[in-house]
Amino acid sequence: MNQETTSTPRPGLLFFTLVGLAVAGLATLLTLPGLDTGARQLADTDGYMRFVRIADLRAGAVGWFESFEWRSNTPFGHSMHWTRPQDAVVIGISLLLQPFVGVGDALYLAAVASGPLLFGVLGGVVAWAALPLVGRVGAVVAGLGVALQPGLAAYGAAGRVDHHALIFVVAGLLLGVAVRLGLAPSRRLAVAAGGLAALGVWVSTEFLLPVGLALVAGAVAWVRHGPVAARTLRTAAGSWLVGSVVCLFVERGSGELATAELDRLSWVHVFVAGVVSACWWAADRWSEGRPSDRLVRGVVIAVAALAAVVVVVPQFLSGPFGDVPRELWDGWLGGVAELQSLWPLGDGFERSLYLLAAPVLGIGQATLAARRGASAVWWGIAAVLVVTSVLAVLQLRFSTYPQLVAPLPWAWLAATLVDKVGPRRDVVGSLARVGAMGLGVAGFLVPVLAVGLVSDRQASSGASQCGIDTMVEIVTRTAGPAVLAHVDFGPELLYRTAARVVASPYHRNVEGILDGRRFFLGGAEEARELASRRSIDLVFVCPTRDRGYLGEAADDPGSMYRMLVEGSQPAWLVEIPTSDDLLAFAVDAGG
Repeated sequence: MNQETTSTPRPGLLFFTLVGLAVAGLATLLTLPGLDTGARQLADTDGYMRFVRIADLRAGAVGWFESFEWRSNTPFGHSMHWTRPQDAVVIGISLLLQPFVGVGDALYLAAVASGPLLFGVLGGVVAWAALPLVGRVGAVVAGLGVALQPGLAAYGAAGRVDHHALIFVVAGLLLGVAVRLGLAPSRRLAVAAGGLAALGVWVSTEFLLPVGLALVAGAVAWVRHGPVAARTLRTAAGSWLVGSVVCLFVERGSGELATAELDRLSWVHVFVAGVVSACWWAADRWSEGRPSDRLVRGVVIAVAALAAVVVVVPQFLSGPFGDVPRELWDGWLGGVAELQSLWPLGDGFERSLYLLAAPVLGIGQATLAARRGASAVWWGIAAVLVVTSVLAVLQLRFSTYPQLVAPLPWAWLAATLVDKVGPRRDVVGSLARVGAMGLGVAGFLVPVLAVGLVSDRQASSGASQCGIDTMVEIVTRTAGPAVLAHVDFGPELLYRTAARVVASPYHRNVEGILDGRRFFLGGAEEARELASRRSIDLVFVCPTRDRGYLGEAADDPGSMYRMLVEGSQPAWLVEIPTSDDLLAFAVDAGG
């Protein structure tokens, strides 16, 4: 089947909207029941911190250009690497709800709904991206298949106030534009591609990954086709540069334009866009000749570009975590789930299969589609699946990108099978068509289910995680206390109380996280000095969580952690009785 050359009516916006509504509805049905909306619960730590940030902006407590959280890393505060697009999405949804409920309720409901709504938009976007390759039937399959991609679905959960869902929407749009550019060069689409690149990097600098993949695909097209590809890519790069300048001014205004940051949109990313634009200008000038000639010139241009970036921004190659000290990796980041490797498979075989079954099987389907349809676009899709699947093995957080692309080859399979069935109107033909579409939507789950049937591992009930409600109850007895607790409790305490916290799970809060560890791992005198320096009022210890967070050093008999759990705390820490396994202490400055 060669759908890209098939003449079919093009569905309108309603077609993609219906697919999106189906995906959003499924996400809501699966995740909303587990959320206590009566208690204004959110899904995770990032959701709580994001809501605090959005509520402060909505109330006018901070300005648009401010990205600083004063109540975290108390009393010093710390800047956040997040940008404003996700905040704007939530506030925009809340303004639609505000005529029916109060401002506070509207903001909370918007936060809860933002995940499923963006996930639904993603379903429609992927359907649109697949349409030129697989036709209407395949587009429906691709859009609905998004709902069964586990990594993507996790970010689309109700109450997950996370910018990653917005990243995937922009990445899906870029995928759709790239597919269409691969089928037929277009100046309008090239401008759109550059604009999407700028928007994506504004949402998160993580978007440099899909932008980089698009640039590599463009370079391959230039080597093969020469001037036509060069003009298209020069236009796209120029659009990226202009869009980056606009996004930089919208995000930072004129006051912070000189700030260089790798984990948040800054002049560094505008400079990179400018270097890429210059590269494609040069490639356009040197497009004549054989593909082998262009390959050599391309290597020279790429090396020169990389050298320019490294000379101007030496830390660029180290990435957004380049300045994070080793101690923070050992004491916190090294244990963050999304930063873990899937290799070696070992005990995580089921998880690896669950996350990568669709992409890995999709590589073969995309290759088959390329062989049958003679379309270079399918070769590109296969290559993207290979590269992103390898990246996912190296770091779990990247598993969402192959999952974003995987529905396309599965949709091609379903559309091909439907074509094989033909236009029969009888019961058998109808069932065959439904079965073919079902295979495209959920077929990749078969190996996952098979592993589940043969696995003899028992589901873990999990250790007690201590009562956050008890913490909140104790905190509210004091007016805005400074709290030292496990790093993951920080955002929810900020959300539910007027507390100030030392530690919060963000790489820019280096000193807050490290001081939290130093308090528990050091001796009594060091802990007291730290408590005084940070004016700490309350200390919470959760043995079932803190032990893994602190590591083997917590077993040192002279550590503050060991003293607290054994009930031999110094006189300046007064124990507060609790009804669960949480240990709570008030700091007595005169004790």
